[in-house]
Amino acid sequence: MMAAGSTTTAPTTEPVTIREATASEDLMTIRHWLDHYFGGECEPGQLPFELAEVAGWTDDDDPDIETLALVAEHGDVMVGCAVSVLEYHDQTVSNMPEATFGAEALAGERNGWMMSAFVDPAWRGRGIGTLLFERRLDWLASYGVDMVFGFGWERDGPSSRPLFERAGFVPVERLTEHYARTRTSCPDCGIWRGDDGTCSCEATFWALDGDQLLASENGNEEQNE
Repeated sequence: MMAAGSTTTAPTTEPVTIREATASEDLMTIRHWLDHYFGGECEPGQLPFELAEVAGWTDDDDPDIETLALVAEHGDVMVGCAVSVLEYHDQTVSNMPEATFGAEALAGERNGWMMSAFVDPAWRGRGIGTLLFERRLDWLASYGVDMVFGFGWERDGPSSRPLFERAGFVPVERLTEHYARTRTSCPDCGIWRGDDGTCSCEATFWALDGDQLLASENGNEEQNE
């Protein structure tokens, strides 16, 4: 894994740089992509809270969450993006899906979320998604999180399942209605914002113990010495 805060070039014949999103233009583009492919509730010109926090649009001097927003770009063209969030126990419990497990017991005091990520279809298969995934884990490990959570949709063809499995995440529960309730856009189902269609994708809710994340991080550092 790479050091948090670094700028990294993906292993591809055409150079792709992974960097933190800082400018509002970056964040608006991320919001547009994720809104288009995953659905969202923001009005035009607005950002969801986690991205607004990166932009400095929130008023709270001590925000309850911290956000890492990443951009993968070729030249000045964005070819991928990803978001991760750090938050406290009660917020994590409120953001967990309705399921059979005990959310109160599963959530730690400080928790990380592997939120939405996207790589342009023309740029997939070049390791960009892996770098975006690892960079977010590096960032969360630097905070010593208790737990890390994420959703991965299940579908035919490429998915995020291999990324979660390689990182040691445990599949907590298969969700048959999660995306149907939350997604207003889904390229796999062929529905877009404003359509009458409903997303029928199933999702897996993944969890990783923070101690395991830290142990993996330390092991990678020792190998690089």
